[in-house]
Amino acid sequence: MNVRLYSLARVAGKRRRRRSAFPSHRRRNVMITSFVMLAVIGIGLLIAHSAGSSDNPTTKIGLASPGSVEQFNYLSSQFARCSWGWSAADATRWATSLADNTFVQGPCCNGMVLADYQKQVSELSNYTSLSSVVAQDPYNIPAPVLKADLAGLNLTLTPSQQSVFNAVPALSSENWCCCQCWAWYQHQGLGKILIADYGYSAQEVAHVIDLEGCCGTAPGPMNMS
Repeated sequence: MNVRLYSLARVAGKRRRRRSAFPSHRRRNVMITSFVMLAVIGIGLLIAHSAGSSDNPTTKIGLASPGSVEQFNYLSSQFARCSWGWSAADATRWATSLADNTFVQGPCCNGMVLADYQKQVSELSNYTSLSSVVAQDPYNIPAPVLKADLAGLNLTLTPSQQSVFNAVPALSSENWCCCQCWAWYQHQGLGKILIADYGYSAQEVAHVIDLEGCCGTAPGPMNMS
């Protein structure tokens, strides 16, 4: 009798041990599944962010007229490619790849300030005759304007014109741009066009470059890539 009771106890113990192992496996499987799900969600969010950013130019011109509060709210939520460290060739290749019905939108590095944005748009309305090379909204740049400005880098200046070009950075509030990115080269190309084709002085070019500034004027950390 004692032997039988001992055997039954051993069998019951083995069953308890087998049962106690399953919850442990289940917990481990749940943890692994949770990690996989979190990784998938994280990758999905990263892809969604990349797809929604202005690194991929958009065909959406905006929600309202340039300089309006509605347009400011829309554009300030976009982020243009900063592309720190690009060369002129890099900027030109990127611009060439853009479809002509797209726009490079949003601030390049800092946030936008409504009053500054409205002042830029207001003063740029004086350059509508140059709209093929001067963007009427510096935070909503049509791809053809960007391409035309970068093509201006290929212009050969006379010695006197080169002297005017060389004087522009010191007269501009942020050199050709706040950092040497695609906008730096765009503004250099625009500067050459204004000097070679329209006879602008260094001061006049610097003023246009300041109006075309797309870095953003809000204080804070720069959004650079």
